[in-house]
Amino acid sequence: MDSNKLNICTVTLGTDAEIVNENLIEFNKLYNDVKLYIVCPKNDVDIFKDKLKAKNYEIITEEELIEFKDFKKIFEDLSNSLQYKDKFINRLQWYYALFLKFFFIHRFFENNGSRIIIWEGDAVILKKIEFFKKDNSLLYVWVDYYHEIFYKTCKEMLGNLPKYYGSFITMFGSLTNKEFDYLNSSLGFSKLNNKEFCIAFSKKALSSIFKVHKIYDNAMFSDYDLIGISNQNKNFTKQKPIFFLKSSLDGKLTKLQKIIAKVFGAHLVAYEHRHPNKHSIGMLLRNQSWYRFVKIIVYYYSSFKFHQIKFNLKYYL
Repeated sequence: MDSNKLNICTVTLGTDAEIVNENLIEFNKLYNDVKLYIVCPKNDVDIFKDKLKAKNYEIITEEELIEFKDFKKIFEDLSNSLQYKDKFINRLQWYYALFLKFFFIHRFFENNGSRIIIWEGDAVILKKIEFFKKDNSLLYVWVDYYHEIFYKTCKEMLGNLPKYYGSFITMFGSLTNKEFDYLNSSLGFSKLNNKEFCIAFSKKALSSIFKVHKIYDNAMFSDYDLIGISNQNKNFTKQKPIFFLKSSLDGKLTKLQKIIAKVFGAHLVAYEHRHPNKHSIGMLLRNQSWYRFVKIIVYYYSSFKFHQIKFNLKYYL
């Protein structure tokens, strides 16, 4: 595979097809050579084929990697004595979607890929982002957020944590071939074919969650944190704070709002339209109101600058 090509993977559903289409159009404007891989259920394939205008994409169905029923069987085998089993199984499809990213990453590098970007299915890029420098991924941080539960899972899976880090949940993550080899080694995997890796990773991640967390939480694993923590363990560098819009949106940004967001330095916007709250429900069917947009951009930009200073001071002190 061409090492100069920008390879992107998004694990998503047909309900995100319009966002994925918009995102691919924007990536094509910002970068010269892009290939988008879409991982989705086989029942959603035709939705993406109908919605996507650009043709530089490839669809891989979830079932080609590991079927949900097989993933559920692994969960059932590991959760016999789990006290919060009933609660966890209600979120099992969510964990499956997160793990699918790693299943695809393994397949990508198994087929001699050189580097890959994992991109959130409900996010649209606004400004060009530098993902790699030479043979290493550049590490970014969401300075406004920190969820300690995620790092306990990462430590159990990887063995150790970096000396200083912040949230890697920036709606994207990246890996080079060497970085994925390091992640595999940290997980205790070597020379597995894709099917074996899917099973081994599922067992490792689920058993780590169940071992470390005795009390149920709605989210006990972070795909982007696992990727980022592993990369930082391999080659420690200070993360770069990055500003983006996500929280509190209740509609899609207009063209002018996107321009203003870029002026404020926002590199992407994420639409959490599947969340069961009044702001998220139906947000893709309406434009973001100007009153709310101004409040959001001012508040979250101010919050970003404050936490950016705080993050940098902690690092240097």
